[in-house]
Amino acid sequence: MPQEYENFDNENLGKNERYCASCGNPIQKKDIFCPYCGTKQYSQQTVYPYPPKERVIYVLLALFLGCFGVHNFYAGHTNTGIKQLLITLLLGWLFGIGALITFIWAIVDIIQVTHDGNGVPFT
Repeated sequence: MPQEYENFDNENLGKNERYCASCGNPIQKKDIFCPYCGTKQYSQQTVYPYPPKERVIYVLLALFLGCFGVHNFYAGHTNTGIKQLLITLLLGWLFGIGALITFIWAIVDIIQVTHDGNGVPFT
C-alpha cells in the first residue's frame, strides 16, 4: 500500500489542506486540480482512505476465474470469494455443477457489484 494511504488522517493536514480523492496526496483546499495526479477536485467530493480498484480487472477476473471467486478476493469481498470457491470445489469440479453455479453467480456480480470491500467505487 502506498505511503500516502497508510496514515490517512486529518491530523497531518494543515488548516488549508485536504487529501486528493484520487491519489491521496495532501493538496490545498483551493486547488481545482491535484498537482500530483491532475484529477479535478470537487468541494463535496468523498475522500476514501484506500485506492480504488479497477472495474476492468474485476470484470476480467470474473469472466475467466469467476467460478473460483478470484474477482471477489481482488475486490475485498473475501467471504463471498470463499463461498464461491467452496461451492466450486465441494459440488464437484469434475461434473461442472459447482463451476456452473458460481460462473452464473460471477456474471450476476459483474452486473450488480459497483464497490469494493472497503466501500470505494470501482474506477
